[in-house]
This record gives sequence, structure tokens and C-alpha cells, in this order.
Amino acid sequence: MIIFLLLSLLFIIGSTQPLLMAFAIATVFVIYKFFWKRDQPKVIFFGLVLFWLTIIVKLFYADFIGISFTELSISPNIIQTAYVAMAALNVFAVGIFLITRSIKEPGERSIPNADAYDTKKIMFVYLASIVFKTVLGSIGSFGFGEVFKALLLLRSGLIFVLLFVYYKKTNNITIPLILILIEVVLSFFSFFSNFKDIIISFIVAFTFFPLKLKGKQFFFMTVVSFGCLYLLLIWQAVKGDYRSYLSGGQRSQAVVVERDEALGRFYDLASSANINDSELWYESIDRLSYIEFFSEATDNVPSVIPFEKGALWKQNILHVLVPRILYPKKKAIYDSEMVNKYATRKVAGADVGVSFSLGFLAESYIDYGYVFMFVPVFLLGVFFGLIYRSILNNSLNYIWGCAFVSPLWVYFNCNGTPGAKILGWMIFYFIVYYIVNRYLIKKLDNYLKVQHATKPAQDVILNYG
Repeated sequence: MIIFLLLSLLFIIGSTQPLLMAFAIATVFVIYKFFWKRDQPKVIFFGLVLFWLTIIVKLFYADFIGISFTELSISPNIIQTAYVAMAALNVFAVGIFLITRSIKEPGERSIPNADAYDTKKIMFVYLASIVFKTVLGSIGSFGFGEVFKALLLLRSGLIFVLLFVYYKKTNNITIPLILILIEVVLSFFSFFSNFKDIIISFIVAFTFFPLKLKGKQFFFMTVVSFGCLYLLLIWQAVKGDYRSYLSGGQRSQAVVVERDEALGRFYDLASSANINDSELWYESIDRLSYIEFFSEATDNVPSVIPFEKGALWKQNILHVLVPRILYPKKKAIYDSEMVNKYATRKVAGADVGVSFSLGFLAESYIDYGYVFMFVPVFLLGVFFGLIYRSILNNSLNYIWGCAFVSPLWVYFNCNGTPGAKILGWMIFYFIVYYIVNRYLIKKLDNYLKVQHATKPAQDVILNYG
């Protein structure tokens, strides 16, 4: 705690916007106090910290290179928008907390004995899930995009089960690390590499267990952190050329080359990439940050375009809940059109295979203004909390509940996501979870168990050797 306070003081004193920096640091502390629960995966914590980074990362960058925060934005309202976005994050977090604070303690639930599970079967199922994910990604979703998206996200919860059994039973997580590394490598054979999601999902699962910061653990976490940063910079450096190679130079997101050719090309591009390029670092920071469109919307609304008075959120809800046969005016979601309508700058759209979104914070502001925008933000937090609590409390057992909520950090990190999409994604995820939990997971759980396992599980310390 003393180290945190000293670092916070240094950041505040050294910042060109000390009040904003103090507000940001206080927000992180609130998120930590609310959501760093000893007996829960740190799903909400990591999701909201990533949300927080999308608001404030450019201020850290500006302070680091010694320029004003406003110099990194074309909007004159960027500082005001950062305050509002940070306040909205706090409101969103409070909505989640008011619901999740009543989650049952694990002691009241059935926690399975890790020794009852067969590590070889779990390894096989995880490998099979990687194959399933790879095949599905190559053949498409057959018009069931949202369902398959939810199913693929749900299967990433197997990372938690994998770590739980190996951590408790073998005192060694080498095998899980190898399997996750295989999945990371295979993820580069795609137009949108999701290696970041795999690594963060591993971290979310890993932090469920008690961490004793001895030499090996500290070294391991340091390597993971720098490795993730390195991959992020490499991907940012090569993704343009690599995507062009994958699509055969066409303006599409279809992969037209073989996997070994694609991975070879990625290796060649990565080997020649210069990650010390200052422009590359700024592009990576700019990619992570997501309040610019919100700020530009405040430049136009209500001075040029009047407030929509709830029209956007009404459209979001109707889009998710009402089928097209009952709502003939229902339109496909083209995010870039919203940006071009409300923001000051114009962006490319679906016609060239790209998409930019305002995000649900900007939509809430455009509907209701600076004060009442916090109402839908709070209600969305309550909705997220209800989904999280329901899954954790109603799964087959507590460990499967943790596995099923672990992937949700992706959705809690929702700054920049349109309201209709985040509502739809959460609802589809819950529907797929409900079906899997009701009809499949008990059979899978029984398959993963060994016969006549009675030895009690023991608390162990992680071993990376």
C-alpha cells in the first residue's frame, strides 16, 4: 500500500493534469477495493482496469514524453471528456458492485476435489477445444455469428479448469502453459489475432489462486508482462502487411493462404519489425485509447446536432430484443455511420472492410447529455452484475461457475463498444451458457473425472519447473 501511495504521488505531481491523474488513480483504488475478491477470479477487476486504460492511457503517454494531454487530441473538449468518462466508469462499477456484493461465498457451495479429475482427459479436452476453435474460424459461422461468438468465448473458460486441476493436483503448471502457448501461436493465423485475449484470460484464471511473490513467481509474471507488451508492439508493427498477405491483397477479411505459409510470413515480418520506433509506440497507445470519438461528439452535440432524447438507446434495445419480423425498420449495425454522423472527423466504413464505433458512453451522452447519461450507464452495470452473479451462483459447482465467468472480462472492458452490441453479446453469452450448463456440462464433468478418487486436495505453491 505504501508503494502504491508513493507511486501515485509521483504520477500526480509529475502530471500536466494533476487533478485528472488523481481522479484516475482514485478510480483504480475503488475498482480494486470493490472487485479484488480472494475467492473469485479477478474478471471484473481486469475488465474494468482495461476500461480505465482506454480513458487515461494517453495522459500517461503525454506525461512520459513531456507534452500536454491536449496536444494528442483534435478535440478541444478532450480533458472534460476524460473526466466525464472516468466518472461514468465509476458509475458503471457501482452498478456492478451493488449486484455482485451478494454473491454467495465459496464455502456455501460445492467446490470439487481437484484430485477427482484426470489431468490427461482435461489436456485432451482443451486440445480438442483449440481444434474446434481453429476449424470454426476457418469455415465460418453459417449465419449464426453471435451464437458461435458466445460459444467460442465460453470455451476459453476451460483455461480456468485446466489451471485449477493442475495447480491443485500436480503442483506444476508447465503443461497448461505449453497448451496456452500452442493456442497463442495458432491465433496468428487469422485476420484479427486474439493472442491478447488468450494471455489475459490466462492471467484472470491465474490470479484466482493465492500468489506468494517469491523469486520464481515474480520472474514468471515479469516475463509474461514483457512478453505480452512485445507481442502487442510486434502485432501493431506488422498487422497491415500481414493482413494484406492473408487476404491476397484484397480488401476483405478472408484468409486465402495456408497456415504454414501465413505463420512463416508472420515470422519474417516480426523478425524485421522495429519496435523502438516512436511512431509505433504512439500508434499502439492511440489504438488502446478510446475517448476521442466521444470527445468529438461533444463538439457537435448539442451545438450542431440536438440531443436524441433516448432515441439511440431505444434503438439499441429494440435491435437486441425485437426480431426483424416484428420490427421491419430494424437496420444492420454500421458503426462507422454513427461516427460520421456525430463526430467531427470522418472515418472509413464497411465498404472497405473496417469499422469504427462511438461506444456506449458517447451514445448515452448524445441521448441525454452530461447529467442523465449516467442513468443508462448505471443500468448497464446492474445488468452486467446480474449476468455475472447468476452464472457464478447457478453453475454445476463453484469451479465451473468461475470458468464460465472468466471470459467475461472481454465484455466488462466495453468502452468503445456500441450499446446494441454489448447488450446482444451479453444476452447471447448467457443463453449459450444456460444451454451448456443445463444439458452438457454435467456429462463433461463426469467424463473428466477419474474413478474412485478420494484423496483430499491440498493447498500448494505454484511451480513453474
